[in-house]
Amino acid sequence: MGIKTRKILLIVSIILLIAQLTLAIIESEWGWKVFLNILVPILLIFNFAMPVKQDNKQNK
Repeated sequence: MGIKTRKILLIVSIILLIAQLTLAIIESEWGWKVFLNILVPILLIFNFAMPVKQDNKQNK
């Protein structure tokens, strides 16, 4: 995966984390809370567990 894909996944993870916190405070629907509580940690783990591949152009 490229650096752009990694940045997009990071942005999506942050957005979902904010959504999770917002729903936890405002909403009381268990479906969304359970969904986000499972999805967000998986995305964050997947995001930070990926090896970082840097292009040779950036090192020059």
